[in-house]
Amino acid sequence: NFTIGAEFYSKKYIEAINAVKQCSKVALLSNISRVITDGDHGVSEYQAQGVLYLLSENVKCGYLDLTDVKYIDICKHLNLRRSALHPRDIVVTKTGIYFGKSAVIPPYIHEANMIAHVGKIVLKSEYNPYFVSSFLNCKYGYYQLRRRGIKATRPEIKLIEFGDIVVPKFSDKFDKHIEQLILYGNDTKKKADDTYQEAEEILLFSLKLDKFIPSKENTSIKSFSQVDRSGRMDAEYYQPKYDEIEEKLSKFPQIKMKDLINYPVC
Repeated sequence: NFTIGAEFYSKKYIEAINAVKQCSKVALLSNISRVITDGDHGVSEYQAQGVLYLLSENVKCGYLDLTDVKYIDICKHLNLRRSALHPRDIVVTKTGIYFGKSAVIPPYIHEANMIAHVGKIVLKSEYNPYFVSSFLNCKYGYYQLRRRGIKATRPEIKLIEFGDIVVPKFSDKFDKHIEQLILYGNDTKKKADDTYQEAEEILLFSLKLDKFIPSKENTSIKSFSQVDRSGRMDAEYYQPKYDEIEEKLSKFPQIKMKDLINYPVC
């Protein structure tokens, strides 16, 4: 195995891979993939619009979190064809605190790109990306990633190590069922996110904050009596933008959070 790291031979990792190998059909990830690569190793300048650019924190177990995303220029994207993403491509976080999370690029994302901390796997046509991604997220897949991702400071798996992950093969019917469940779950989550955003927009409109642009001024002069009254000494607390928000909210009936609680506060 060309490694003498003790954790590589940890009992839980050995038991996990042995359990996978007991399946009637198994294959190395390298043998079922057309492409295994990673994202942009350069420094990208983000934009407000453009081509979606995935960071490692955008990749969750089984879905993409697009609540806070980055974009890059189309010209930059066209120069990064190796890391271009399309529907049914598998993405896997390969380093850092988000290590070992996998998802499939959904049908509504026609094209995107990614940072170097994210790996990309394009399977051969006879293999289902939703099943393989789910396997990588489960204990038996994650333990294999984690076993090979042991480094001195933080987990990190190299591209060359992805190919040695052992993946079981079940029936096409089983794979399709996994795919349907994930697509249903992602669709339900997207509807929930859209509904929540709509509710937030209604609330901000009702509070007349929908077009509110906070002040960029970061200097505020307060008297000692004001500081003594608030009991706060940190500069962040006195930024003008917070005063502006409080002034707008003061036009509405208010109640303190503690008065909404139906039990004594210690």
